[in-house]
Amino acid sequence: MNRILANVLLVFALALTIDCCITEYRPDFTLEVATIQRDGVSVSLDEKDVAFRWSVTRSDIKVAIHNRTANPLVVQWPSAIFVDFVGSSHRFGPRTGPEVVEVGQESVEVVYPKDFEYARIGRWAVRSFQPSLPTISSLDTSVAEEFGRAHVGDEAKIILPIIVGGVPRTYVFSVRTTAFRISRICVS
Repeated sequence: MNRILANVLLVFALALTIDCCITEYRPDFTLEVATIQRDGVSVSLDEKDVAFRWSVTRSDIKVAIHNRTANPLVVQWPSAIFVDFVGSSHRFGPRTGPEVVEVGQESVEVVYPKDFEYARIGRWAVRSFQPSLPTISSLDTSVAEEFGRAHVGDEAKIILPIIVGGVPRTYVFSVRTTAFRISRICVS
């Protein structure tokens, strides 16, 4: 009898050491830069003087800025602003000073709203700026799906001042949620 009890206790102790998983669901949004304005006028991401390529993920923003002018560009990172999905403004990190992009060169930067809190995703802490992403995801997939559907089309903005040939320009980029998928995460 003691042998059976010892085996039961051993199995129970082993089960406790193996991660038990409480599953939660959350919508993961696809984010894309949809439109651009320069000094209040709609322009293309692939302008004659300056071209932009954006990659927006749930934790950071990658931008490639190509200088096609005959003069260096000065990207004014200290004045750049991210206006989030609820209208609050945030400075960018990790850049703290202006950046010079030489003639014919391309600068590739990974930036993020520097005062954003890290969100807990299961066991990992990640920076996140998805629209009103709840701190705790739902145990019910239908709640996560409803939340996702309600926030497709939400818009944030990136305001990026650049000096081109000595002339200040303000570029405003629209970041939109275009789709979502439901992710299943283990939170325990």
